[in-house]
Amino acid sequence: MFRWLLVVLASPLVAQTTSGTVTDAVTHAPIPGAAIFLISGPTDESTFDTTSDAVGRFQFTGLPPGNYQAVVQKTGFKPGAPVGIKLTAGGDPTELNLFLTPKSRIRGRVLDADRHPVARTTVMLLTRWRDSKTFELSDNEGGFEFTDVQPGEYVLNAHPAPGGDTTEAAPLAPTWFPSATGQIDAASVMVAPGADLSGYDIVLRSAPVVTLSGKVTDERGEPVQGAAVSLLFDTSETLKTSSSEDGSFEFRNARRGMARVTAERHRGDTTLRGFFSVLIPNHDIETVPLRLHAPFTLSGTVELAGPRASIQGEAILMPLDRTDMHVSAPLDWSGFQLKDLYPGRYGIYVRGDSPGAYVDSVMLGERETIGKEVELVEGGPSLRVIFKRDGGRVLGTIENGDRAGVVLVPQAERPIVWPSSCCEGGRFEFANVRPGDYYVVPYHQSDFEWLADPTVGRDVMAHAPSVHVETGGALWMDLKITPVR
Repeated sequence: MFRWLLVVLASPLVAQTTSGTVTDAVTHAPIPGAAIFLISGPTDESTFDTTSDAVGRFQFTGLPPGNYQAVVQKTGFKPGAPVGIKLTAGGDPTELNLFLTPKSRIRGRVLDADRHPVARTTVMLLTRWRDSKTFELSDNEGGFEFTDVQPGEYVLNAHPAPGGDTTEAAPLAPTWFPSATGQIDAASVMVAPGADLSGYDIVLRSAPVVTLSGKVTDERGEPVQGAAVSLLFDTSETLKTSSSEDGSFEFRNARRGMARVTAERHRGDTTLRGFFSVLIPNHDIETVPLRLHAPFTLSGTVELAGPRASIQGEAILMPLDRTDMHVSAPLDWSGFQLKDLYPGRYGIYVRGDSPGAYVDSVMLGERETIGKEVELVEGGPSLRVIFKRDGGRVLGTIENGDRAGVVLVPQAERPIVWPSSCCEGGRFEFANVRPGDYYVVPYHQSDFEWLADPTVGRDVMAHAPSVHVETGGALWMDLKITPVR
């Protein structure tokens, strides 16, 4: 009897087996030598690991029943997203299909007009929308290489090392690929997941230098002596000087193109700052005004008709006239404050979540700011984040969608993308969707990174089904994944 009881008690703890394959997300070829980890528990207290064989296969045996996260890694590939699995006593062996995306890379050379290599040149890889940049230094043969490049659209810039004969009328200038002195004329570099791109040679151009000068004043219009003045270009080149006794400043080696002039001066514990955007032509500029201002605070409120629910999220201000970090504040029903702002142009972004409600509008006084830039000044109107109840629902199924997801893309406010919805058993649901028109894009996990490629993204949007979400309405959709490559 005692032995029979032991068998009954031990049966739920029967060890389980799981196996699977590691595949290249781009070529679909099996990947040998990948490290696979099974992690259980919130503190990763139990970890099992193995390695894929010559045909990408792997197997775990002797696993206790429970919930696990499967993670796969290999040098030269981006780590795979964790995949959740549940092992039950007496259940069938679990089969896992894990994907790794090869890292993308871009190679090229920096050359002069005679196509001789130019060493120790700073090369910048910049996203077309200027939200991310990476730097490398050219070697003795002028070569450069960027590894681990995210999919997307980029431009390349080569910035000659400082020094040399600055008295030349037209020294070597920062140059955009393939050989342009202005970013607007730069050729795009399209990077797909796993791309191995070479031959991106940048031929440096010569460009005249001009003089840019102006005057720094305070809030009353009085000249400011000793202000730190910087001239910043889109190439990340920075020239620095300070204002003289009458507030004047001068840069004698400015180059043609878009630039930002900034000035800063401390007054006790307060930092006064001023900003000015300027397009520098091929001639001198002598009238750049820089007025310093003290920082101010923008107050905001959160509104929702009826009983208040819990709230999470934040309001974010992104400066458009300079390269400072953004300013943010958590949303709060009692109000919130965005501090240390300076007059200028900003983009306002709000992400918020409240049970049964959605962010309907973000008002600056009586002006809607979603998807728009705004001018902020001290003493201006306050910000209002307005939630509404009874948003719409979009739900349905994806054929063969066990490892798939869906994104909703607002048609009127691109490139803002609604957060993805993970599917379980091929089902998905979006709750409290702001009424409006959306594209519905189903995707397979291995294809998700391709959506970041602008060319692919535009093609996907052109063929994606669209929905009109109404207040309190519910839409059911049966979707089928179409390969995006």
